Amino acid sequence: MKVAEHPHRNTVRVIGQLLLIALYLVSLCLPAIHLEPENGGGLYDPRGWIPGFGCLVFPCCVPWLFPPWWANPFFFTGMVRLNQNQVTPAFWWGLAATFVSLTISFVPTVTALGPGYFTWVGCMIGLVLLAFHTHLKSQQAKER
Repeated sequence: MKVAEHPHRNTVRVIGQLLLIALYLVSLCLPAIHLEPENGGGLYDPRGWIPGFGCLVFPCCVPWLFPPWWANPFFFTGMVRLNQNQVTPAFWWGLAATFVSLTISFVPTVTALGPGYFTWVGCMIGLVLLAFHTHLKSQQAKER
């Protein structure tokens, strides 16, 4: 039996995707960003940490968070592509998600980044690494 025909050749990819989804869910529970309102407040006056779930569900409440929010659909598009064994598009979607998630540094009201943010970015980087690893394994299988 060739390696490419082995029934467990996608095990690393499947386990990796499950771990990335679990890590993503953990990031939603952790404090992600600390906001200070511009000009002392207004209608939206958060003084403290916002969990990742709040950033995911209510990006319109904090307009400055909207550009980094796009990393979420990019991440899930990459995960779907990887699940369909479309490794190259998954890699590029993961890379786009990583770069878009790093745009949080341009948000003027974010005063600190918490463990939820770093866990979330780790998921984006994990997708890139998993897609790259899957690509290398598929290339090795073709060579045999």
